[in-house]
Order: sequence, then structure tokens, then C-alpha cells
Amino acid sequence: MEFGFTDRQTAFRNEVKKFLDRELPSEYDLAVINPAEDRYRDDVWELQKSLARKFGEKGWLKLSWPAEYSGKDNDPFLYYILQEEIHYRGAPGWDGFTIGMLAPTLIRFGTEKQKEQHLVPIGKGEIFWCEGFSEPEAGSDLASIQTTAWEDGNNLIINGQKIWTSGAHRADWCFLLARTDPSSPKKHMGLSFLLLDMKTQGISVRQISDMGGGHNLCQVFFDDVKVSKDNILGQPNHGWEVAMVLLDFERGLDIGPISTMRRIYDILVNYARENDLLNNNSVRNRLIDIYIDVETATLLSYRAAWIASKRMTPTGEVSISKTFSYEAQKRAAGNAMTILGSYGQLTKGSELARLNGLIQRWYVETFAFTLFTGSSEIQRNIIATRALGLPRA
Repeated sequence: MEFGFTDRQTAFRNEVKKFLDRELPSEYDLAVINPAEDRYRDDVWELQKSLARKFGEKGWLKLSWPAEYSGKDNDPFLYYILQEEIHYRGAPGWDGFTIGMLAPTLIRFGTEKQKEQHLVPIGKGEIFWCEGFSEPEAGSDLASIQTTAWEDGNNLIINGQKIWTSGAHRADWCFLLARTDPSSPKKHMGLSFLLLDMKTQGISVRQISDMGGGHNLCQVFFDDVKVSKDNILGQPNHGWEVAMVLLDFERGLDIGPISTMRRIYDILVNYARENDLLNNNSVRNRLIDIYIDVETATLLSYRAAWIASKRMTPTGEVSISKTFSYEAQKRAAGNAMTILGSYGQLTKGSELARLNGLIQRWYVETFAFTLFTGSSEIQRNIIATRALGLPRA
């Protein structure tokens, strides 16, 4: 891995910064708008759609795509720089499910018809996708999926439900796993990876309130939902392979949360400076600990991104990056809460809350970080078997 950025990469970072300065409302700031909590709010969602289309017009949503799909020879690392700057500002417009996960999976497994149908609007920022994986009885043990998709001529009929589906109430399409062959000898076999229009008859969505005050998580119910077999991504009954590749893209190639942590670190340093806390050894040590975590997490993510930019699959590296960075955010949020003291526990809207309740919201959110996209325990198993070649326990 080469350290440092090329002149082109540095120029692109500056271009993105200027673009965000110009396009974001003047009052827009991470300490005011919480991306996780407010992203799907009506006014923010309108900004999300507007910025996504502008990113698309610039070709920024296709930065990691091969030239045959993007139309030009891109530097794939520009894709990660774009993510860094967007998330550092807490800006909308970037959809990880669509751009970071589904698009590269479509490029790898999709038919020409599927690529033509979906990659064009994705690259223009015109559509948004959600992920239909988790179920009431299939979370960490994802292969226990019970949603079914039985053959009906040239179609499949889907019945079942998904849970913890982020943004399902806003999404245009959903990619999901469903069981298409119940006779398979192993539960991770007999699953198919499906592409489903959320306007299809028989789909209903129910929002869930989370402990951070957000409403972006949803339950999705499928009642005799008809979908063409042409909407199977990859081979029928081999959806597990497709899903595992997609999850590799999700786990380690999303540098966004690390950039959010870096921004919060900068906010905390400024807070400590304004409140004469920089000479307090306890505060200094906690700021240093956060900084160490930020820098280490960034380099681990860069390594996974660099491997991916060489058109290789960084399976072990993404699990290492995901495990460290998400656990680091829990540590950092705890340190941030200690720096603010009792004021850090106050929520957004309280007149005594520091930083508009930013740290309280972040602290609560980080408890979910080590669970979704595969818990830390699952990531350690992946590291053991795929990176170290150890036998399965």
C-alpha cells in the first residue's frame, strides 16, 4: 500500500469541499443535523435527492466503476475521498446501500439487461435502494431466512417479512434474500438474491422508532408479492454467494462512519479549547485516545480500499477494518461523553445540552455499530478463517 495522495486526488478532495460549501444550506452542520436520525426527514430527504442528482451529473457516483460502465477511466480511490468529505460534513446525497453495496455487486453478478436497467439510474442518483436481509429469526444467523419465493411460471411469489430495513419507507427498490429451494441440505443453500420494485403490489412497510430517536428502521411485509425470475441476481439458489460479496462491500469499504468520528473529534477539540479544558490532563488523554482510534481506523479502511481499487476482494481486511473502527467509535463516544460530563447526557433540544446533544445521540447510536452488518464476534470468526486460515471453531 502506498501512503499519501496524488495531485489528482488532492485536487478532487478540494473540489468536493468547495462543492459542499456551495450546495449545503448555511445552517447545515453535523452538530445540528444528525445523519442517522434526520436523514429520512422530509426536508432532509429532499436535499438528499437533490444532492444525489448533482453528484450523478458530475459522474461522482460512478467513480469506483470500471471504465466500461462509468464511461471513463477513473481512479477508484476518488470514491473513498468523496465518501470522506460527505460524511465529515454529515451531508446527505450519498446512499451506501445503492452506491457502495448494490452497484458493485450488480457489476459483478448482473446480466446485461439488469445492468442496463439499474446502473444507469443509479449512476444518475435517481433511485435509492434498501437492504432486505435481517428477519425476526435471522439476524447474525442470516442463513436462517424464512422468507420464501416459490416458482409460479416465469415468476416468483414472495411471502415473509424483513426487519431493521433502513430507509424502506423511502426506497424505490429493495435487494433481498429469499428461500427458493427448501430441500437444500444446508440452510445457506437454496437462497436466491432478488431485486424488487418497492411499488410492487403486496409490499407493506412499517417504521420502527429506535433508541436514538430516529425512525429510519422499518419492518417490511411481503404478501404474495409477484416478481419476475429475471430479477434474480446471480444464479438461482446461489444467492448466499452474492450476499457475501455485497456484505464485504458494506463492511469495510464504507469509510463514512470513520469520517464522522474524525469530525466529532475536531468538534470536541474546539469545545475543549473554547472551555479552557486543554490543560486538563484527563481531557487531553481522552482526546488523544480518540485521535489514535481515528487515525488507526482510517489507515485500516484505506488498506481495504486500496486492495479493492486493485480489483481484488479484501475479505479479511474489511472484517479487520469493520471490527476495529466500529469498536473504536464506541470507545470514542464513551470518551466524548466523559469530556462533556453530565451535560453530555442531555438530548437535543435541552437548553443545557452541549453541542446540541450531538454526543448523546452518537453515544447511543454506537451501541448498534458492533451489531449490524455482522457483529464483532462474527467478524472475528471471519478474520480467523479467511485471513489467518484457522479452522472453524
